[in-house]
Amino acid sequence: MSARQTSDTTSSVETLNVLTRTRTGLQYRSMQLENPSTSASELTSLSAMSWMRFAKDLYDGRIKQICILSDLERMKSEAEELRQLHAASTTESEDTLSAKTKKERFDEQS
Repeated sequence: MSARQTSDTTSSVETLNVLTRTRTGLQYRSMQLENPSTSASELTSLSAMSWMRFAKDLYDGRIKQICILSDLERMKSEAEELRQLHAASTTESEDTLSAKTKKERFDEQS
């Protein structure tokens, strides 16, 4: 390295609040990342694995954590779709149960 060249030794540490699923339920925890990727090109160039490998590793228990990166608009859209699906299935179930007597439901199961 010549006298005019300088090395960039500054590091950036960012704190993320992460929602994790544990055996006891969901919990927030803080996670510090040193020099995290910040641009879309850096994030999309990160290494990835095939879906087959991912599914196998997940099934075998080798994957303990998954991080899904998504833009805000897509996340809102998917959350709304899930809410609508859940609301429709809940309403349908309640209507079906209220329309049938306990005996009718028992007879259907036997």
